Amino acid sequence: LSRSLTVIGVFENLEPDNNANNLSPDVLFEWKRIDGLDKFEISIATDNQFEHTEIYSVAKNLTEFIPDTLHFGTQYFWKIEAIHSRDTLTSEIRKFNTIDKVFLNSPENNATNVELVPLLKWNRISGVLSYALDLASNAAMTDAITYNINATTTTTGPEEFKIPIHVLDSAGT
Repeated sequence: LSRSLTVIGVFENLEPDNNANNLSPDVLFEWKRIDGLDKFEISIATDNQFEHTEIYSVAKNLTEFIPDTLHFGTQYFWKIEAIHSRDTLTSEIRKFNTIDKVFLNSPENNATNVELVPLLKWNRISGVLSYALDLASNAAMTDAITYNINATTTTTGPEEFKIPIHVLDSAGT
């Protein structure tokens, strides 16, 4: 009686996708479960030679992980290893970019005839705890007023904030 078997040779269902853009810094890494391992190791670097690398050890029974060290506006390279007592399976090197700015949906840039108390809407960025909104009457932002806004974590859809506009008469009151 003879038997044969094939050992897994590649990772399946890896996320994030290679060359993904505008991801939040709390990127969710996912992969298909592989049985019989000791652990997984995820290496994340800002260079494709992995000279400046963060290595995360992940339990063998997990299939997802969110690192807590990523930053906005950064290109990252990553790979995952399935570590077994006799061998290690390494994925191909993949890369992604984190979002570098908040995308304002409303009002549009240079909009005119905006309501006196405008409603600002922007795309939600997962993992963000708060936003700092700077509002000024000039492009140089020399007279900016900063509003600190707590992120909404319990709702879906865009973030929203009504700006309290103070209307002054010629006497400044």
